[in-house]
Amino acid sequence: MHRPICIAHRGFSGIAPENTLISFQKAIELNPDAFELDVHLSKDGQLIVIHDDTVDRTTNGKGRVKELTLSEIKKLDAGSWFDTKYQGERIPTLAEALELAKDRTMVMVELKAEGTAEKAVPLIEQFDMVDQVVIFSFHSEYIKLAKQLNPNLSILHLFWVNPLEKEVIVPHTIINRTLTAFANCIGINGNALTPKLLHTAHQRGLGVMVYTINEENDIKKMLDIGVDAIGSDRIDRLLKLAG
Repeated sequence: MHRPICIAHRGFSGIAPENTLISFQKAIELNPDAFELDVHLSKDGQLIVIHDDTVDRTTNGKGRVKELTLSEIKKLDAGSWFDTKYQGERIPTLAEALELAKDRTMVMVELKAEGTAEKAVPLIEQFDMVDQVVIFSFHSEYIKLAKQLNPNLSILHLFWVNPLEKEVIVPHTIINRTLTAFANCIGINGNALTPKLLHTAHQRGLGVMVYTINEENDIKKMLDIGVDAIGSDRIDRLLKLAG
């Protein structure tokens, strides 16, 4: 059986607060192929590792990330919402996450907001991690810009497809958007993947990643289908089943 690339989604987010250094560290300890994170820009132009465009869900604060400074963001508790034992865990910067991962594992950096590509690519170059990072996004223009800034970067184009409509989605539409954005891999929600899309992507020389696959039966299904990469909140289950 073909072994896919195993990705810890927002770190080991099944057991630790997502997108925090403790979550990344717990993932690294299991030796995944990569961990994944999301970046937004703060008010003062710093790359902040957080999924949402507000701090409301994953911290004890409120407000839009782009309207808060780095120092304001660093005062927030990003752990207690998940479990009181993680009280005091902070929102990291991309630099802190890269420093933790350097020479240990691949990092997948999802660009969530305008202006992130222009900041992220030079930082990745500064850490000498171009061959250790994959840049990806739902936004074609962000990943296209990242590839133009450094042609050596690996690029993935994310898509979300309504599972009820997966049989009517023409694979070539997704594939052409991916190729136009200079990406070499497609990312799609696992419940919308079809054998036709996987086959057509492989014919065009593109890899296929599925997200976010957490239950053992779903992981086994994706392994049987033969996807190239799987993102999971439960990296422990994924690694055990992938072998």
